[in-house]
Amino acid sequence: MTTKEERDVELAKLKKYCQQNGVPTHAETIKLQKKGIIKTATYFTYSLKMSWEDVLKLIGFEPVYKKKEGISDEETLSILKKYFEENGVQSSVTYEKYRKENGLPSVNCIYTKFGGWNNVLKLLGITDKPKSTKVNIKDCKFTSKEYKVIEQAVELAGYKTFKKSLYEICKFYLENKEDKWKRLDK
Repeated sequence: MTTKEERDVELAKLKKYCQQNGVPTHAETIKLQKKGIIKTATYFTYSLKMSWEDVLKLIGFEPVYKKKEGISDEETLSILKKYFEENGVQSSVTYEKYRKENGLPSVNCIYTKFGGWNNVLKLLGITDKPKSTKVNIKDCKFTSKEYKVIEQAVELAGYKTFKKSLYEICKFYLENKEDKWKRLDK
């Protein structure tokens, strides 16, 4: 439970932040808490039992509402057409990795706008199928020792078969290498 003194200290920090940097949105307070600057809006709303707008008014500020600028369907299709021209026809998984690095519309945005990745391909007149990102482990050529390590990895990861992708198995291996996997490296 938060004491009144603790809340007053946090309110003073919030007021000082607002004076120096402007009023943060509810979502921005989460990032600011992670940096140790101020508490989240949720902290204030629960501890003071009032809305975020009322918390801001209490310290003498008006709430700020930031509307996110949307990207039109035409712009989205243009971006995707350019992406396909530069990279070939790719799966949505491959695109998602690329788009994060380049600030492009998300796959979820594309699915919402167009109903799916294949619909985008149709709209752009692309008939090629996307390159698959999945690797069937049985199609790979491993030595018997490598195959044994992979079998152990599958077992340790809690999978009963090789149906999971090689990527998922390797990811699990790398994330857990320090503890469970020492015996596999021998």
